[in-house]
Amino acid sequence: MFGLGTLERSRFFSVSICLAVISGFLYPTALHWVQPTGWLNKFGFIDFAGSSYIHLFGGVTALIVSFFLKERRD
Repeated sequence: MFGLGTLERSRFFSVSICLAVISGFLYPTALHWVQPTGWLNKFGFIDFAGSSYIHLFGGVTALIVSFFLKERRD
C-alpha cells in the first residue's frame, strides 16, 4: 500500500495511524459494499475474486496519500 517513496517522506506515527484507519475502518466498509448483502450487489455489481474493489481501493488510497505528501528532498 505504501511504497518506498511514500515511506521516506512521511513519519512513522502518521503511517501507523493511516494503516490503522484504513485496515480497521475503510477497507472493511468497502468490502461490505461488494458482498452479496451489500448495496452495490443490489445494483447488479458482480465482483469476481475481489479484484475490482481491491485495486480501486488501493489506487484511490495511493492518490489521496500522494496528494497530501510534500515534494522529495534530494
